[in-house]
Amino acid sequence: RLYSDYQSLLAIPVSVWPDQPGYRRMRKGFVKMYRDFCSQRGRKECRGLLASMFKGYTEDEAVSYAKDVVTDELQRPMGVVFLEDRGSDPSPERIRTALRPIPEMEDLLRVFGKEGFDVWVVSEDSQVAVRQLVKQFGLPPEHGLGIKVAVSSATFLMSDEVEHPFPFRSGKVEAVGAAVGKAPAVVVARDAEDTALLSFGEGLRLLIDGGDETLRRVGVDRGWVIQPAFPP
Repeated sequence: RLYSDYQSLLAIPVSVWPDQPGYRRMRKGFVKMYRDFCSQRGRKECRGLLASMFKGYTEDEAVSYAKDVVTDELQRPMGVVFLEDRGSDPSPERIRTALRPIPEMEDLLRVFGKEGFDVWVVSEDSQVAVRQLVKQFGLPPEHGLGIKVAVSSATFLMSDEVEHPFPFRSGKVEAVGAAVGKAPAVVVARDAEDTALLSFGEGLRLLIDGGDETLRRVGVDRGWVIQPAFPP
């Protein structure tokens, strides 16, 4: 049904899409499908699915698309949007809007740069998007490490085949090791999925405490610096 709605929209100008019932059904249905997939398959496959959605684009097209999205989201007001497939929808999909850098993290990056650190960002998001985000912090795009999909040697289009290493849990260690060639002197992270990266090598390990008591205990046992999460 979603594909049928999408096909019908291709026949009309994009400017009138928001007024079409098929557009509203497609937006809500796609978000619901994605969330159902994530709840059934888990975080790793969920993130891989997002990265594979650039299938069929050239790399330049994907970069341009990601750049536009990041720019738009940085300019949008913070808020929540309810996706409804019809008026007075009893079960709309709720999504957050806008991106905002955390000022304390921006300050930390500036300090690292001033002190001569080579800063990298590793994330379980599409590498195309991660590289556009790190540019907002003044970092070179190649210092953004994310999920990379293969490009077809026959068509030169992006595929849905995720390349190794997949930056999830121990895969983040592999990604950093492959790109940097050594263990980092400093690691800053906040999720349980980053435990392997926080445990990689020696040096300062800073855990942004988001309320995971088990992870906090691990951090205390291993001598990590614990920083309470910054207020929104």
